[in-house]
Formats: sequence, structure tokens, C-alpha cells
Amino acid sequence: MFDAIFNNWSLIRIVRLLIGVALLYQAFMSGSLLLIGLAAIMCLLPLFNAGCNSGTCTPGKNSINRNKK
Repeated sequence: MFDAIFNNWSLIRIVRLLIGVALLYQAFMSGSLLLIGLAAIMCLLPLFNAGCNSGTCTPGKNSINRNKK
């Protein structure tokens, strides 16, 4: 987990974190608990390098082959 947080930082990952922090700030200013929760998730995604940019959203080759049969 230490490696996931502190390694492989790119410009896009930093921008995603800054957007998440800005959303979290706005959510606290508005006082909406739902927005605070969503903004917290938006801050955690770049911290753990999760999301589609890490290659986890690509479908497997088996799903493509099943449709062709």
C-alpha cells in the first residue's frame, strides 16, 4: 500500500488530486454530506492510483470472443 500511494506520480494524477481537494473544499463550504462523501472518494482515487487510467477498466479478451460465437 505504501508503494501505491508514494510511487508513480504523474501530472494527471496530481491534477486529479487537486480537483478532488477543490471539490472537498467546496463540499465543506456547502455543508452537504453527500457532496462531502463524493469529494472524499474523488480524493482517494488518485491517492491509491485507482480508476480507469491505471488500466483496470479494460474488458478482458474473453468477453469479446463470447460475442462473436
